[in-house]
Amino acid sequence: AERRTTGLIKAVVSAKGEILGCSIVAPNAGDLIQPWAMAISSGLKIKAMIDMVAAYPTLSEVSKRAATSYYADLPSKPMVRRIIGWLKIFG
Repeated sequence: AERRTTGLIKAVVSAKGEILGCSIVAPNAGDLIQPWAMAISSGLKIKAMIDMVAAYPTLSEVSKRAATSYYADLPSKPMVRRIIGWLKIFG
């Protein structure tokens, strides 16, 4: 959108994917927080933020990227590693 990359989005998400809170420090933070506020008040999960369709390029795209980072450490979780191991064996 404006090619500015300064700022911070921090979303607090439960192990079940429930969005518990979000804070944004950036230019236009008031505009960027709107989809998060709607998701929290509607009881949506983090996957809803990932599936969100935003006009591109737009500042809203940064919310989608922040939500996607929730799944970044998924392969390191013990249960996921076990399932991957079972799939290797029983494939």
